[in-house]
Amino acid sequence: MSAKASSILSVALVVLILLILGSFVFLMNVLMLNGFGREGGVALTVTGVCSGIGVILAAVLAGKLTKFFIVKQGWNPILAMFGAVAAAVLCGAALEGIAFFISLGVVEALFYN
Repeated sequence: MSAKASSILSVALVVLILLILGSFVFLMNVLMLNGFGREGGVALTVTGVCSGIGVILAAVLAGKLTKFFIVKQGWNPILAMFGAVAAAVLCGAALEGIAFFISLGVVEALFYN
C-alpha cells in the first residue's frame, strides 16, 4: 500500500470516528441545554463550529502524520495508519471536549446576562 493510499484511508477513518464522537457530544449538549431556550441554540452552534474545526484539524494531522511515518520513519503502512489514527482521534476528541465546555460557558454567559 502506498503512502498516499494509507494517508487517504487514515483521514477517512479519523473523520468517521470523530463524526460518531461528535454526534454523541452533540446529543449530550442537547440534553444539558434543555430548558435554556434560545441561548441553547447559540451554544449548539458554537459546539458544531468548534467540533467541525476540530475534525478538519484532526484529519489534516492524520494525513500528514501517516505520510511522515511511512516516508521519513520507514514504518509499515498499516502500523503508520493505526498510529496516526490514534494520535489524530485523541487530538480531535480533546478539541471536541474543549468545544463542549466552551458552549456551556457561552450559554451561561448569555443566560445570566
